[in-house]
Amino acid sequence: MRTTREKWKENLTIEHVAPREPQKDSWPESLYENPDLVDHLGNLTLLPKAENSSFGRRPWQEKRAMYRVLSSCTEDELETRLAEARNQGIQLSESTEKLLRKEKYFQHLTAICSVDEWIVEFVQKRSKRLAELVWRNIAPWLGFDKE
Repeated sequence: MRTTREKWKENLTIEHVAPREPQKDSWPESLYENPDLVDHLGNLTLLPKAENSSFGRRPWQEKRAMYRVLSSCTEDELETRLAEARNQGIQLSESTEKLLRKEKYFQHLTAICSVDEWIVEFVQKRSKRLAELVWRNIAPWLGFDKE
């Protein structure tokens, strides 16, 4: 497993799960009714720069399959998840598969790829929960009393 503190510092970028500008009919329109929602904490995650570029504006089911590959714990699981993506009709180029094989075990993607549909309510709920977790961990460090 290569997820270490040093790994997190290396070249990670902010990925918009639902892209700022989606391909036509690839994401629920409701995600874009509030123009700020795509920038909410619940719609963001961290990915290495190359993967972030490769994921781009793909539809949710493609991104979800790619997140599943990146969250694989073992080589066998990674290969199984790549095969599952192919069986679902998700076409990944050879260079994208190579990229996905290069990076291993991004545990933080496990929860994201467990979601069947990326919808407004989930993004809002995830935003709130991530903010709560951050506050709970950072408030004592900042000297704020716990409420």
